[in-house]
Amino acid sequence: MSAEAVAEILARTLRERAFAELLRSEPERALAGYELTADERAAIAGGAAAGAGPATLAARPRTAARLV
Repeated sequence: MSAEAVAEILARTLRERAFAELLRSEPERALAGYELTADERAAIAGGAAAGAGPATLAARPRTAARLV
């Protein structure tokens, strides 16, 4: 399993809006430089296509204080 690569992709998706958009529109191109299994590649590409990413997370509260 490529846990480090998966973690880096997820972190980069949250950090970089341009990478998140590339992952949604052209997942094979976005993931080209990462060592991933076929299952990891499919899971990440499928999640990106479903609309996961910074736009979805931006609406969520980032601290417990905002929940109150």
